[in-house]
Amino acid sequence: MLLACLLAIYGLGLSYGMNREKVMEICSAAIQPVGIILLITGAGGVFKQVLVNSDVGPVLGNALMNTGLPIVLACFVLVAAVRIIQGLATVACLTTIGLILPVSVS
Repeated sequence: MLLACLLAIYGLGLSYGMNREKVMEICSAAIQPVGIILLITGAGGVFKQVLVNSDVGPVLGNALMNTGLPIVLACFVLVAAVRIIQGLATVACLTTIGLILPVSVS
């Protein structure tokens, strides 16, 4: 991402005669959403690890798998529950993947 930004600064900005302030303004506006996405993804991984380390995750995953629901439906129920509890859909999906994957593989 850094390489692409540097290439864009040179190739699209400086080579066409834009001043540095205008190039930095454009780059700042383009990079800001990426930071938010990285923070949300990191929050999902942290939330999943908290559930796993507190032994809530494996218990929840095993309980959901023992209900006899198909794995797709079990994942949907868990995503819906985490979404209601936590609020972010991306975090809910990442948390569910982290909880269901070890249970479904074994």
